[in-house]
Amino acid sequence: MHLYIVRHGDAIDPNHPSVTHDEMRELTQKGRNEVGTMARLLARLGVTPTLILTSPLVRARHTAGILSENLEAPAPIVSDHIAPGGSPTGVLHDLVLHEAPGDVIVVGHMPGVGALAGYVAWGDPFIIVPFRTAEVCRIDVPAGQLGPGMGELRWLIPPRIAEKLLPADA
Repeated sequence: MHLYIVRHGDAIDPNHPSVTHDEMRELTQKGRNEVGTMARLLARLGVTPTLILTSPLVRARHTAGILSENLEAPAPIVSDHIAPGGSPTGVLHDLVLHEAPGDVIVVGHMPGVGALAGYVAWGDPFIIVPFRTAEVCRIDVPAGQLGPGMGELRWLIPPRIAEKLLPADA
């Protein structure tokens, strides 16, 4: 399995007058652009997700929707385990529950996505891999061995690097 962990794109400032609850913060135009860039890079790399799990918060759902649309993937499935306060163990349980083979995308928030990466790659949720907004990492997990410390972190790419990896017409 190729597990792609994604932090949501740039979102409206939590102190903006239109924001009444953190859960409702939407992506900014910058956020939509950076997620679009990452989606184009993933498509160019041949990523074909069989499952996208997302936090229920608006900014993560919008990020997952952009990825799903650009990668012609199934509609994202909401998981409370990816929301702030969720657990890496719960996310792994959801992945097993959905029997996701091949390419899988998980969209969430810091520090949760960083803890998930640390948990899958090194078996320790207290190793927090830092993610910028819309940043994507790939962790390879041997078939049938999804669990703590069973993955190998292959790469971590922020949008500004993705822009340089894409051809000018992409």
